[in-house]
Amino acid sequence: MVYSPKILVFLTSIAMFFRNFICNALIMERLLATIWVINYENNRSCWFTFIWVTVDVIINAYFFTNSSYSNNLLVTVIWQFIVSIIGIIEIYIFFKLLKYNNKVYFERKSSALDEQKLTGRYQLSENIRTTRQLIPTLCLHVCVNIIGGISVVLPYFNLVTSPFGILFCVNFLSFVPITYLTFLIELSMILYHPFLKRDFKKFIKNILICKNSKNNKITPEEQKSEDKDRLKDIRGGQLLINESGTLEADRHFQSIQAAWGTKILKNS
Repeated sequence: MVYSPKILVFLTSIAMFFRNFICNALIMERLLATIWVINYENNRSCWFTFIWVTVDVIINAYFFTNSSYSNNLLVTVIWQFIVSIIGIIEIYIFFKLLKYNNKVYFERKSSALDEQKLTGRYQLSENIRTTRQLIPTLCLHVCVNIIGGISVVLPYFNLVTSPFGILFCVNFLSFVPITYLTFLIELSMILYHPFLKRDFKKFIKNILICKNSKNNKITPEEQKSEDKDRLKDIRGGQLLINESGTLEADRHFQSIQAAWGTKILKNS
């Protein structure tokens, strides 16, 4: 039962189905990065994305053609139920991956953290950062699926039968919360990403705060705010930046590489 033009239904549905399945690709990508943490950074390929997007498009086309233009809501009900269950399982997997990577990183018992495996150690820290960033997004995504499923389940089980009741469920109980949650999904991707969060806060400050160009004095409160906005390492410590704008961590990383290169030349 469709109350909107087909083109709007198509645009809304295809985006929803694509978003539902693409989370599975993120889970699989982080899982592979955890399993092959030592050489994942050097061996990853664009074929992974191509294959998952192709599978995503095929599944989207199937569910869209069997639900959007059909009076039978059974396919949609089954789809929403499966996606919601999978979403909960994905959140559980992400928490387990985060716990495992944190344990390996801080206890330093993995071969990936051997002194001669800097690439593996970098990938491990990247796994931790990425997992922390995606967990809030996945939680909001599951909420969107559950709310969207409610608006389908109520008419299917005849809990709501009147046309007004169906419109009320679809528009008020579904579209309004989903609109806000979708915005929060995008916002969470920004707020939990260190670089995007830094640029976003600077952008907001430039809009809301009109600073006097003649007053270059930095107050203690402003200094504390700047320190809080600076990038941090995996332990939460400040990453220092020198006069040229280069992270001290990068310079330290380069010095370690140079030392290893010298050691390899001596051994050869």
